[in-house]
Amino acid sequence: MEEEQFLASGTGALHRCIEDRAIYINTKKGLKFGLVDLLLAYQFQHAELDFSDERRNLQEQPVGLESAQFKRQHHGLVSIAKLNEDIGSGFLKTIEVSGSLRRDWVQDEQANPILRSEPPEGEQGSTVGVFNENKWQENMIKFALSLSGDRKDLTFNGYLSFGMNTKFPTLFQQISSPILLTEAASRPNLSPEKNRSSELSVVVTRDIRGKGSIYGWQISGNFFQNYYDNKFRVSAIPGVPVAFYDNVPNARISGVETKSSVFFFRKKVTVELGMSRYFISEKAAFPFKSDFKRTLNFIVDHAGYSFQIHWFKEGEQAGWLRQQNGHFAEITLPDYSNLDLHLSKAFQMGKLKLFANASGRNLLYDDEVVLQGLAIRDRRFYLTVGAQY
Repeated sequence: MEEEQFLASGTGALHRCIEDRAIYINTKKGLKFGLVDLLLAYQFQHAELDFSDERRNLQEQPVGLESAQFKRQHHGLVSIAKLNEDIGSGFLKTIEVSGSLRRDWVQDEQANPILRSEPPEGEQGSTVGVFNENKWQENMIKFALSLSGDRKDLTFNGYLSFGMNTKFPTLFQQISSPILLTEAASRPNLSPEKNRSSELSVVVTRDIRGKGSIYGWQISGNFFQNYYDNKFRVSAIPGVPVAFYDNVPNARISGVETKSSVFFFRKKVTVELGMSRYFISEKAAFPFKSDFKRTLNFIVDHAGYSFQIHWFKEGEQAGWLRQQNGHFAEITLPDYSNLDLHLSKAFQMGKLKLFANASGRNLLYDDEVVLQGLAIRDRRFYLTVGAQY
């Protein structure tokens, strides 16, 4: 990944260059012991990031990191065990119990740091660039229970899970810390994000083919809750083309999501109605996340063509912009509705599959919300082409 960011104003200019390269290795081995399937895996990542941030006459104190090279070594050991039991009688047909354990080791280093100015006296050994070295070790655990059953034309699927997960800040996130624009700019304090999660979902499907144009229906419901320590947050400063990352010490989000679908003409036409309600403890940790959403989808899928009309209505949204002085300003947007269109076509040529996708988002209104350089709710068009062999 290569990225360049430019900023020119009456007080000066900024030129920021980032080049990020990574190699991933993933090896795994599956074993079977009766009803238990065991998967063992080792994952490795070696990443290098070259960074430069040149500034000229921006009326700021010349502090912080101007350039450096960063390296990451990430090792991961994974074990997943699944117990599959085929009951085969009554309404309940299968039970699957799974558990996973993961251990990660992450080490970050930097080389050749160049600072805009020397650190203050007495801090020479502790404030060299963004960071001297990071060493993190974390365990992750997950447990899941899956049930499925059927009777005549009715099918049931249930899922329950809970666990603990950790996300490590990437090198890119660490060199994009808001502390780099403050007088104490020497190294960020990004910490790994830890999440304790639980989820319960149910899907019920009815097949009524042969009874007119209606082919069946499906109802699904999902409840989840997540508790975060050091939740990653992204913010922007008006007029600065850089996204900044920091941590929110504690955050929580839970919610209920439901969707009802009716299928027509052998599932070539689908109508879906969805509703979601979220409970957010700290809106700063989930910028512009609406706490209520309604959706209506009309989908046609036939002969390799797929067409979708997606209407949605979102509740009030609150977000944060970081000001030049480092403080946050809260932005509140009223409830909002709009329409998206999606069209795709897939072609099969022997073993080669070609596809093209075209999308238009927020097509109903011409009004765009632009918050001092941060575009949101704006009209967008996408065109994607690809091939698969």
